[in-house]
Amino acid sequence: MGSRSKIQDIKHELHKFLSWNYLTGLVVNPAQLPFVAYLIILSELILNVLIVEKVPYTEIDWKAYMQECEGFLNGTLDYSKLRGDTGPFLILALIEFCWNTYPSTNVTSAMLHICHISILYGVYKKMSTELKMASKVQ
Repeated sequence: MGSRSKIQDIKHELHKFLSWNYLTGLVVNPAQLPFVAYLIILSELILNVLIVEKVPYTEIDWKAYMQECEGFLNGTLDYSKLRGDTGPFLILALIEFCWNTYPSTNVTSAMLHICHISILYGVYKKMSTELKMASKVQ
């Protein structure tokens, strides 16, 4: 008596996880960062595998990319001068440097991308911790 069925329990939990309060908490609560970071990195891994396996590269994309990178690879560090036919250079120079320090394949580029995302989450976690400590001091 009074006990819910498994289906009702699952619906209740699903409703809780899809509630607006829970979803906004994932985005704005620094305590949720590890869960969100792992979820995004896992999604990135799956997407990278699918993209590498299913999407053929296009010659247009490659030419535009190489035009934009040529200036950086030749030593130009002034972002206003890094351009190609498609417009200004949009990739951070440090990322470009990392990608051009070793022979690259689709798989190694995908792995490097995941490493960059992981580093960004580490920086975000460190910053959110320091901001929390700074707000306690004030």
